[in-house]
Amino acid sequence: MSHMVDVMDCPTTDRQTRPLRLCCFSAFIYPVMSGRNMNIGGAERDLYTLVKELARTPLIHVEIITRTDEITSPMQIQGIILKPVRPSMAKPDSSMLWQRLGMMTYYIRLLWAFLTTPADLFFVKLASVEACLLWFAATMRRLPVIFRIEHDWETSRNEAAQNLFMGNALLAGIFFFCLKRMDWIICQTKLQAQQLQEKYGLTATLIHNAHEMPSGKPPSVCERHHVLWVGRGHPMKQAEVYLDLARRLPERQFVMIMSVVPGYEDYHSSIRSQAALLPNLTFVPGLSPDETVDYYQKERIFVLTSGAEGFSNAVIEAMKHATPVVSYCLNPDSIFQPLKEKDDVARNDEEPCPDMQPAIGWCARGNPDAMAEQIDELFRNDSLWQKSSELARSHAMQHYDVKSIAMQYMTLFQELSKR
Repeated sequence: MSHMVDVMDCPTTDRQTRPLRLCCFSAFIYPVMSGRNMNIGGAERDLYTLVKELARTPLIHVEIITRTDEITSPMQIQGIILKPVRPSMAKPDSSMLWQRLGMMTYYIRLLWAFLTTPADLFFVKLASVEACLLWFAATMRRLPVIFRIEHDWETSRNEAAQNLFMGNALLAGIFFFCLKRMDWIICQTKLQAQQLQEKYGLTATLIHNAHEMPSGKPPSVCERHHVLWVGRGHPMKQAEVYLDLARRLPERQFVMIMSVVPGYEDYHSSIRSQAALLPNLTFVPGLSPDETVDYYQKERIFVLTSGAEGFSNAVIEAMKHATPVVSYCLNPDSIFQPLKEKDDVARNDEEPCPDMQPAIGWCARGNPDAMAEQIDELFRNDSLWQKSSELARSHAMQHYDVKSIAMQYMTLFQELSKR
């Protein structure tokens, strides 16, 4: 990965007297910025949290290019300039030729926005055709680009092709060609950095997700009544595991907040129908992050069932509200205490027993019995829950506070802008 960027596309004589101009791209950030973000993933919310904090300082000017037809001209929200690019107008039932022409028109408009927007450096997340276009435009303008890895799939060309580029190996190859030439790569986890180094010889900097931290004392154990699951209705979230957990613990109360993902409406409908058959499970079909906070404050345990993630923002939301986490199989950067695997229990011919040591969370390593037993113990053992709750909140405050995260980004931005 090259870090050699030494010429800007505009005169720099006024660089010391004006703010650094950061231009970001995020396709779906407008619903987040306008408060209508029930079906939007954590990447957009994470970016908005970060740039809001950055925009508070006079040292940086933030502009975000986004794909939307809901606004037709640039607008300012919380000190951030939002610049719309109209998406393809081709309808889903249009001919293949018309759809391709529509996408090409959108890409041309987007490329023009990248080429003409005043900037000192670019910032983009998520593997996409748009990220490749941004790299090309920045290269033409001799401006640095920072790319942030959001998902573990982005560290593997094959996984990216299958899951992010709809099976198109050529597009995945073009993305990795661009990724290797980005001026800086940021990742969410140590594992992502390790995989990029081992597979492609790329160096990545670990910067955690940015979150605004709650003030005041969190609700006590007496006010925590349910097990919570929050996520989008996508098969990779493995929501079936959560339904099975509710069946295993009929005396516990479960809440499932699931938003609809375009293209996976049938999956959402199937999970919702199965949930309706469980008397101890309340299904909530999607809420805004502000509305979800009430549930985080009432939860006793947060459950993560995903089979693939970057670093789940829902996990951070739980921890910052002083809630321990029980994960089915993911353990990002080994922050959770591992429980016995299913094969271990079968080999030793014994029942899984809960971990009695306080922790910010536990990873069941694919063992649903161990997962259920640990959750049950956290309901029975108030002392274990309280100590784990304090550890979870402390960990979140230490690692994910947007104020410290923004300082890390600002230092990086200033370094790159001087090259």
